[in-house]
Amino acid sequence: MRIGTGHRVLHLWSLSEDVVVEHRANGAMVVRGRWGAEWIDRPVPAVREALRRMELGPVLLANVETGKRGGGGPGRERAGQGPGQGHKPGPGQKQGSGPGEGRGRRRGDGPDPGRVIMMRVVGRLSHLIVRTLGVDDLRGPLLSVSPVARTGSFVPAPLPEETPVRLPADAVLTPWRSGFTLERADARYRVVLHRPEAVWVLGMLAWPVTPEAASAGLPLPREMTREILAYLAAAEMLAPAGERAGLRVG
Repeated sequence: MRIGTGHRVLHLWSLSEDVVVEHRANGAMVVRGRWGAEWIDRPVPAVREALRRMELGPVLLANVETGKRGGGGPGRERAGQGPGQGHKPGPGQKQGSGPGEGRGRRRGDGPDPGRVIMMRVVGRLSHLIVRTLGVDDLRGPLLSVSPVARTGSFVPAPLPEETPVRLPADAVLTPWRSGFTLERADARYRVVLHRPEAVWVLGMLAWPVTPEAASAGLPLPREMTREILAYLAAAEMLAPAGERAGLRVG
């Protein structure tokens, strides 16, 4: 998505720093994390390449080559529970090299089986994945969201423009390196705010505010403010304005 500055908002993916990807002799892959192992039988090349890049740091999945027709190779995907059960954008995220390479697929090319399979597998691994919101301005990420529970399935979506929201009462903001962490006792995610723009949006949430009013009240492109709010909401860091709210600084 392009924002008012001419830059694009980037939705990036990476594996948590404690995640290890193993390759078995029979071609299977095992992705091990704090909640056990996830097995992927006969992964297509798109899945192998996506996980390879995500081990290195935040990447654009749209840039992963999939082999297009035929799904990048034969085989099927299964990501399931095994026998036992990361500059660093934030706690738990791997060191990264930023956005991926290449241009990705062109629109209008039709369904890409390899990409469909890749996104299905990545979705099943969501409790092992750090999601990062960035801008292609070479100034680093805006914020990142790390799972702290196995049930996490992070799906950001636009908020209704006229619905007031604010921070929950138990939100805790703590200084961290060159930014802040935002946490809640019962939330399934931890948020790291890396840049001032993300902190500015957070400051608006100390009082009830609609996404439309927050966008109008900040010296930021509207699209950037809306994407930051969508990430905060998906990370369970927003509450309806009618609920008691506040912010505790740790």
